[in-house]
Amino acid sequence: MLMCKKNHYCWDLLFVFGLIFCTMTSLRFKGIPIGIGEILLVIWMIKQWVLGAVSGSIVIKKNNNFFLFFWFLFFIFLLFGVLTVVLKGISLPSGFEHDFWAYMFVFFLCISLLISERRESTYNKLKLVSIWGTIIFAILLLWWKNISPNLGRLSLVYGGVRFSGGAINPNQLALFIVPIPALVIFLLNKKSGIYKRIFLVVIFGLSLYVGLSIKSDAIIGTYILMIIFYLILSLCERLKKQQQLLLIFIITIVCFMLFYTSILGNSYHVFVDLFSKLDKDGSRAFLWLKGIKMALETPFVGGGPGARVVLSPIHSMEAHNTFIDLSLQVGLGGLLLYFVMLIKKYLKIRQDKYLLIAFLSIIIFSLSHFVLRQPVKS
Repeated sequence: MLMCKKNHYCWDLLFVFGLIFCTMTSLRFKGIPIGIGEILLVIWMIKQWVLGAVSGSIVIKKNNNFFLFFWFLFFIFLLFGVLTVVLKGISLPSGFEHDFWAYMFVFFLCISLLISERRESTYNKLKLVSIWGTIIFAILLLWWKNISPNLGRLSLVYGGVRFSGGAINPNQLALFIVPIPALVIFLLNKKSGIYKRIFLVVIFGLSLYVGLSIKSDAIIGTYILMIIFYLILSLCERLKKQQQLLLIFIITIVCFMLFYTSILGNSYHVFVDLFSKLDKDGSRAFLWLKGIKMALETPFVGGGPGARVVLSPIHSMEAHNTFIDLSLQVGLGGLLLYFVMLIKKYLKIRQDKYLLIAFLSIIIFSLSHFVLRQPVKS
C-alpha cells in the first residue's frame, strides 16, 4: 500500500514538473513547439493510458461527460471554420498549425487527467504545482537578481526588467503563477501543523514576489480584483441568503450606473482612452475592438485555428483576449459552449472560497491574453 502511494506521488510529481517546464518555452527544441515539459507530460499521459488498459480501469466519471462533449463540439466548430475559410479561398492565418496541435495536446492531457480520476491525486497535484512551481521560479528569480540573467540556455529576463523564468513571453509565466497565491491559502486551510503552516505562508509570499516581478499589468490587475472578490465572498459568508442577493443586486446596479453614465457623459472614446492608458500604447484596445467587429460580421462561423485579427492581407494577430479570440476561431456557438463549461466548473468548486478565487483569477487573466490552448489551463 505504501509502495503504491509512493508510486502515485512520483507520477504526480512528473506531471507537475511537466507543467513547470512547459512554462519555460525557451527550452523548446529549435523550430518546433515541443520541449522538455511537453515530453514529460507525454510520458505521463502514456503511463495513464497503458496502466489503465492493463488494469481495465479506463473510466471517466459520468459527471465529466460534458467535458468530452465540449471538446467534441469544439473540434467540429474548428473544422467547420477551416472548411469555410478554404471554400472562400482565404489563406490560412499565421499560427494555424501551432494552435491546432496545441489544442490536440491540451485535449489529450485533459482526457488523461479524467481517467480514473482520484480526489487525493487532484489535491496532490494542486499541492505539488503550488509548492514546487513557486520554489523553482523563486530560485530562478533570485539567480537573475544576484548572479546572471541566464542559467545555461535558459533566459530568465525579458526586456531587461521583466522576470520571465525561462518563458519566451513573461505572460506565459504569469498564467502559471497567477492562481498560486489562492491555491496556497487553500492548502493552508487544510494543514494543522505549525511548521507546515509557516512553510506555506513563506510559499505564499514567494509566489506573490514572483508574480509581481513579472511586471505584468494583467497579473497586478488580477491580484487587485481577487482581493475585492475575497472581501465580497467573505462578506457573503456572514450574510443570509436574502442579504446576499441584495448585496449582489446593489453591486450590479452600481456597476451598471457607472458604465451607463460613462457612455452617456463621455462617449465611447472614453473606453478606448482608458484601455490605451492601461495598455501603455493602446494596442490591446485596438485589437479587442477590431476582434469584436470581425466576430460580429460572421457571428455563427469562426475561422478555425490561428491568429484571426486581420491587420493587412499578409499580417494577422491575436486579439489578446481568450473570449474574443475564441469567438473568432469557433464562432459564438463555440464561445457559448465555453461559457457553459466555465459555469459547470464554477458550480463544482463554488463551495470552497479559495479554489473559486484561483479559478476566477485564471478567467480574469485570460481577458488580456489568449490562454485556452496552454497546458496550464487544463
